[in-house]
Amino acid sequence: MHSRADKEWEFIKKPEHFPPHAEEYMSTTRESLKAYAVGVGQYTGKIVSQILDQKHVDGLRPARAILFSLKKKYGIERLEATCQRAWTYDTIEYFSVKSILVHDLDKLAIEQPGCMGEQHTKCATSPVDAQGQQLFHFARGYGYFTPNGASKGEEANHG
Repeated sequence: MHSRADKEWEFIKKPEHFPPHAEEYMSTTRESLKAYAVGVGQYTGKIVSQILDQKHVDGLRPARAILFSLKKKYGIERLEATCQRAWTYDTIEYFSVKSILVHDLDKLAIEQPGCMGEQHTKCATSPVDAQGQQLFHFARGYGYFTPNGASKGEEANHG
């Protein structure tokens, strides 16, 4: 007989009803996930620790997804390279890690920012401005929105 929940929102689970692999999956703790992540790699450990240390999010599910699903699908080397890229660009979330893997951005050099979508092959050859930012086809130069013949001072008076 199942024990009843004390509160309306409470959910009671019986571990003996889980399949064998699910029981092991559900019994993992934050500390065991952090230790496992460090075993996978330094940056994987950092990413998983950051996810689990967030106060406003229960990070168990995304941490498990990174360590079990993504590692199984893409391998340890790609996962570690992806986590290094995510750590470098400060995108410490499950979806950004997954997106980096899906779009093969882990295969680019860390210094090279990636882009996704149809222009992926064009990004490596796109021009770069003085600050090192890549200029894409949607970047507009100074004066693009200025009406014809209006100077900078006139635009401020009319807008």
